[in-house]
Amino acid sequence: MQELVANTQVLVATNSSEYHLVRPAASYKKVYNDILEKAEILYEVCHALHPKYGGRPDAELGEVAAKLSRAKVGKSYSSAKEAIIMTGNFLLGQLQMLDNTAGGKATFAFGATAFATSLMTEVNSLRNHNPNGGISIKERSATEPEDRTSLNAEEKQQQADADYARQLQAKLDAQEARGGPRRTGGKQQVYIKISEAEIADDYPEPKQYDKVDDEMDELVLMDEDAMDLSPEDLPRRVLSDFAVYNSEGFCSSLELLPMWSGVDPDVDLYASGNVLDDDGEWAGGQALNAGMSSLCSQLCSGTT
Repeated sequence: MQELVANTQVLVATNSSEYHLVRPAASYKKVYNDILEKAEILYEVCHALHPKYGGRPDAELGEVAAKLSRAKVGKSYSSAKEAIIMTGNFLLGQLQMLDNTAGGKATFAFGATAFATSLMTEVNSLRNHNPNGGISIKERSATEPEDRTSLNAEEKQQQADADYARQLQAKLDAQEARGGPRRTGGKQQVYIKISEAEIADDYPEPKQYDKVDDEMDELVLMDEDAMDLSPEDLPRRVLSDFAVYNSEGFCSSLELLPMWSGVDPDVDLYASGNVLDDDGEWAGGQALNAGMSSLCSQLCSGTT
């Protein structure tokens, strides 16, 4: 980049060519918006400092933040100053690249401004701050630039991950402070738990469940090697001709279990019936009475 462009642009440069990113695909829009926001902040910072564009090299961090605020840039953060600090590593790296491109004969250098010195101090304080009281990285002098070339690929990735985590947390905090995302639909749905007394008249008087003598418990049927598998990799079985009952042994209803994710059940229900192992097809052509065993399974997740 030999000269600042007249408006904000996102460029991707390779050894063979340079690409101007204009309109992102829907799946990349969120990523693009994050990059574009950083580019807009950099654009305003450069124009606030460089004399060629009406800027002042002696402008302090607060003055540059005020210019960003007037330009309505970095609105996803709680303030323009926070937007500058949270993107500080990116800004310092880009300003250093602009100075390197300008060469040693340039009369102006972004790295020599009071803004760059203040921003470096703020970035270092963020990196050294450890709210958990653990080990902190050794402090660097406020005027000592970070030697980015000495970082290996893993260290650069760790730094980028830490920067992104801070930026994401700052944006979430700002969103929460503003009252969270606006609701464009109707009222938020609320799950109402069903009590046994409410549905008592909908069913016959509950009877005691008669356990089958050769019934096998689910813990016996479960393979110990599968205990550490993810839910998607667990063995799948279908339960048919089953009875549902509570901890006292009386027949009950699945209506008492919440069918929404994220809602904890307040009652323990059990089911016993015929079990068929998955043959890998699940096309509905299996004989439900072939190779079956009995199972007693706790329905703690609201599924059978």
